[in-house]
Amino acid sequence: KLMTPRRRRLLLLGADFSATGGTITYSGGYTIHTFLSGDTFTPNGNGNVDYLVVAGGGGGGTSASNKGGAGGGGAGQILSDTSYNVSAQDYAITIGAGGAASTNGNISIFDIFTAAAGLKGNVGNPSIGGAGGDSGSGKTGGTGSSPVNYPGGGGGGNGINGVNATSTIGGDGGTGTASSISGSSVTYAGGGGGGTFSAGTAGSGKNGGGNGHVGAGGGGAGTSIAVGGAGGIGGSGIVIIRYLT
Repeated sequence: KLMTPRRRRLLLLGADFSATGGTITYSGGYTIHTFLSGDTFTPNGNGNVDYLVVAGGGGGGTSASNKGGAGGGGAGQILSDTSYNVSAQDYAITIGAGGAASTNGNISIFDIFTAAAGLKGNVGNPSIGGAGGDSGSGKTGGTGSSPVNYPGGGGGGNGINGVNATSTIGGDGGTGTASSISGSSVTYAGGGGGGTFSAGTAGSGKNGGGNGHVGAGGGGAGTSIAVGGAGGIGGSGIVIIRYLT
């Protein structure tokens, strides 16, 4: 038979390679294990897998009464690779929760790979909006601004830094990173949008920003009301592992 890349990988894996753990689906010739909570990934033998690990995003900052808008939370880090060799043993999976308002996110783990959590958005003060939180991948949050509306900066995304606020508009969260490991293209780990004081316009969260989505790893949005209030929660993390069926 023609030695296609798929057949070569199947021969390397062995015809009976399989694993347990998580929610199992099938797409494009792959078996896909998705983890939204702690679990174990247990192969029945040696083989190569692709993986994606996303940490929890930081919560948006909480503004006190009559202070500037708060910054958006930073996104969780993304780690990914192809053809990682596994063997017949239990691999622990840890899924990082998203941070509550003004709280950092939590790490996600697969085997030796630990994705860093997104950091919380910062609280504003009477003279300037709060800065956005940094992402777990090291992208910085945007800076807050001064009058008219004291907006907060956007949280850092996995892909780019958070956007700085203008005098009237909160900074947008930094964009995340797309992956098709699940069988369709999904963008993970966008930063949360910055809040604003009074009548300004809040920034937009990106790919899980705002009240972050489960498994998106995005940062929470900063508070946007003059009397103060809690920022948005960060998105929880996710681990996805796949191999050729």
